[in-house]
Amino acid sequence: MCRKKGQSHQQYGAANPKAAAETIKQIAEQQGFHGLKIAAVTGDDVFTDIVRYQNETLLENDRTIADLGDSIVSANAYIGAKGIVQALSAGADIVITGRAADPSLFWRRWCMSLAGLLTIPI
Repeated sequence: MCRKKGQSHQQYGAANPKAAAETIKQIAEQQGFHGLKIAAVTGDDVFTDIVRYQNETLLENDRTIADLGDSIVSANAYIGAKGIVQALSAGADIVITGRAADPSLFWRRWCMSLAGLLTIPI
């Protein structure tokens, strides 16, 4: 997180946005960043829903989901920017999402995040 005031969105497909937000809050506080508003946008995890689509053919390999058996470890849907916009409009400094959508990301300047990853505050 930049020391100057800014907002950041991080997208993590096949991850746990709530746990990530809690971890980022802990790291931020350890680094002296207190009072950050951190939002977690959920809704992308559709893993439990894939059972309904077992006979669907995958475009990538012409196999069905059933053919993959237990090798599927996650299933995520693009949820778009609406939750991100709502969180930023509500005053979030940092927004963590699962799979949002690459076009949902809108950023202006680069800085290093608390986790050492590249982020862009708005």
